[in-house]
Amino acid sequence: GSTGGPVDAEFGMLDRLVELEDRCVNLSEIVSQTTYEMTSISQATADAGMRLSALVQSNSPARIRRAVVIDLATQLLDYAGSLMRYNEQYASTLATTRSSLEAVIRAQKPTTEEERHQLRLLLSHLERAEESGRGQRTSLGQLIEIIRSTPRLERTFNRAADAAVRSLEGYAQNIDQMLSMIVRARELTNGRIAEAG
Repeated sequence: GSTGGPVDAEFGMLDRLVELEDRCVNLSEIVSQTTYEMTSISQATADAGMRLSALVQSNSPARIRRAVVIDLATQLLDYAGSLMRYNEQYASTLATTRSSLEAVIRAQKPTTEEERHQLRLLLSHLERAEESGRGQRTSLGQLIEIIRSTPRLERTFNRAADAAVRSLEGYAQNIDQMLSMIVRARELTNGRIAEAG
């Protein structure tokens, strides 16, 4: 609690900083894991597309083509389920990160060069996070389009594709939330730096 002198208030601030660092680590772990999975599912979708084209060219039986589609459907369903779990973690981590981040920035009243340096450091972290978030948002949009535009050829695949698109759209909303949090934090930080002169 914050009974007593300024030391307690300081300690509260450190608690928030530690919490914020943990949350940022959690978020970046989620992001790197989902990026890895996104890359594999994009690759699997592209491979299946190429195999299907080859099978069509060689007049292969429908049964063989369907097996390729069902295989991709299984991967898409796994991916959708996995992404849904990440979405839940992401959303709850994001909510707590937002309040910690804003509290930390608002508490800054930089008077020394070192404190101003810390704020500029925070700003560069925020800018990097924003850049990587925007990059991931673009890849996500492309993957959604690829899955959406894949012909609905088989019922297992149709259901899997719909589930994957729903999960991806949920994830896209999370990234949009994160980006708006970062933009807000960036504005607050710039304001603090400007006040410091």
